[in-house]
Amino acid sequence: MFTEDLSLFFNPNELGTTVTLDGRSVTGSFGDGYIEVNFVQTKAPIFTYRKADKATVAINSILIDGSITYKVKVIQPDVTGTVSRLILEKQ
Repeated sequence: MFTEDLSLFFNPNELGTTVTLDGRSVTGSFGDGYIEVNFVQTKAPIFTYRKADKATVAINSILIDGSITYKVKVIQPDVTGTVSRLILEKQ
């Protein structure tokens, strides 16, 4: 099992951003990624966070970053089971 301390990467005073995910504060990092749907690539906002901060997230969950609201469209857990990557759609 992967036991690395990821709090350094998800620190709101450094690289992390604190958002509200289904009513709970979660710190993670935003980025843009490319996803492919039906052989068409598109750019989408992605939020990566520690699963320990919010163990369950569902498709269509709501993520709020300041005044911007996103809906979760895809959930991609990493192979270690410690981090999840959410592909978002701006509302």
